[in-house]
Amino acid sequence: VKPTLDTSAYSAADLLFDKVEIPNFASSRGGASELVSISIHYDGSTDVDLTLMFFQNSTSLGANANDAASDISDSEFRAAAFQGAVYMEYGGASVTCGSGRIYIANSNTDNIMGLPLVLQAGEGSRSIWFAVINTGTPTYAADSLEFTFNVKYLG
Repeated sequence: VKPTLDTSAYSAADLLFDKVEIPNFASSRGGASELVSISIHYDGSTDVDLTLMFFQNSTSLGANANDAASDISDSEFRAAAFQGAVYMEYGGASVTCGSGRIYIANSNTDNIMGLPLVLQAGEGSRSIWFAVINTGTPTYAADSLEFTFNVKYLG
C-alpha cells in the first residue's frame, strides 16, 4: 500500500493522510485476520516514529493530512470503528536500506503497542483501513512511504 502524502512540513502528532484501504485483508466478508507483520519503506532520513491506527470501515476521520490527530472528534473516531494500533520506532526498530529506512514492527510489550493484532473487516467487506500519525517535524515526498502488511487468515 503506497499512500500519497502531502509534501508540506508536518508537526508532531499530525495525521499523514486520511484512511487508506488494505484490500482483501480478511478471507471472507466481515471476517477477521491476524496482522502478523508490518514493514514500511521510508524514503527519507528524518528521525520520525509512526503510529498506525486500524479501522473497520472507510468513514473519514474528519481530519486531513497535516491536521493534528487531536482534530479528530470522539464521534468521528467511534464512527470509523477503531480496531487497534501499532507503534513503529525509527531509531530502535528500523534499518538503513538504500537512501531510506525500513521499519520493523515490534511485538507487544508493556510500553509499546505491537503485533500480532487481530482485526475484523466490516460487515459485507474484506477490507481494513488505516491512518498514520507521525512524531517530529518531517517533510515527505508524495510517494516516500510504502507499507507491506502480512496477514494470517483466520478462516
